[in-house]
Amino acid sequence: MDASSKVTIAINSPKAARRNARILADHGVDVEVVPDGEHVALKVVADDVAEAVRLLEEQVMVRAATQSQMQNEGMGSRLLIPVDFSHYAEMACRVGFEFARRLDMKACVLHSYPMLEFGEALALDNSGLDGSGFQPSDAIMAAQEDAVVREQALKQMSKLRKKIDAAIAAGRLPAVEYSTEVREGVPEETILEYSKVMKPALIVMATRGSDKKKEELVGSVTAEVLDSCRVPVFTVPENYDFPGVAEIRRLVFFCNLDNQDALSMAEFMHLFDCPQVDITLIPVNEKAGGDIEAKVERLKDYFKENYVGVNFQTRVFPAKTFRSEIEAFMHSEDVQLLVVPNKKINIFRRLFNPGIAHKILFERDVPMLALPV
Repeated sequence: MDASSKVTIAINSPKAARRNARILADHGVDVEVVPDGEHVALKVVADDVAEAVRLLEEQVMVRAATQSQMQNEGMGSRLLIPVDFSHYAEMACRVGFEFARRLDMKACVLHSYPMLEFGEALALDNSGLDGSGFQPSDAIMAAQEDAVVREQALKQMSKLRKKIDAAIAAGRLPAVEYSTEVREGVPEETILEYSKVMKPALIVMATRGSDKKKEELVGSVTAEVLDSCRVPVFTVPENYDFPGVAEIRRLVFFCNLDNQDALSMAEFMHLFDCPQVDITLIPVNEKAGGDIEAKVERLKDYFKENYVGVNFQTRVFPAKTFRSEIEAFMHSEDVQLLVVPNKKINIFRRLFNPGIAHKILFERDVPMLALPV
């Protein structure tokens, strides 16, 4: 990737670079992203410099106003850990707290409970005063049932908090600042709303084993979060013997062979901060055109120049045998983490042509880091 003929207009953090590159691309500006140490440089051709700078300056003003509002409301950099009080909620807390310590963030343990639908909670007939079946006492009954549901959720969160505090005191969990929240709402919608308002840097979720995931192919909360949230999501299966973030050494990085790969790698390095790793680059973009092996080799050389100490290698699997060969490769190489560029897809595409993040989520018991693209 030769950027010598282009002009550097900004040097950002990986997250800011991803956002700014998307803004420029949306306005028709051809932008190239180049890792620069722990940061990322954005480069454009000379003729586009004035327009690119104008667009970014506009965004700076908008972000400054938003940031000021967030500071006034006491919002800061956070990490979100959704839980459902199942037996693997503690796994989510363990992994989430470790990330919070590494990234110096405050963790939020979030549980949401859906209220009973009025029609589900009550068996209505046609004896109501207005002929609809509604009785004045119905609303009172529904409110009482909702209060019971909330009270149960609060008690469960209190029990989980006591377990967390005990684990911190015993040294089983990192001593990080954390809060707990119990909110009314459908879990995936609550997580999405929290993400829009609080802007967490990472969402950590524990998931069911692959033998159970297939039962919830459409309704999985994690799948809905992957589709909806434009936030990195780290998932770890309930039955996975998680060694700890610092012990992860063997990774697969699925790449699209486009500019987004540089941004995704920079974001991964920021989140993990572990340069001594083995990363296998595996292309998954079937529309990348011919000579894929040469393209992924150039990408490897590009990463090696910018991330000294990382052992990069490449593998290219034919589309027809991709699933079987990647399965064999993961087993033989004892892969510990899959890093996946994740595009937002709707439910129909997920059913008939699921993205790679969904395939991994439902078919493999390996931790995954899904990075939004």
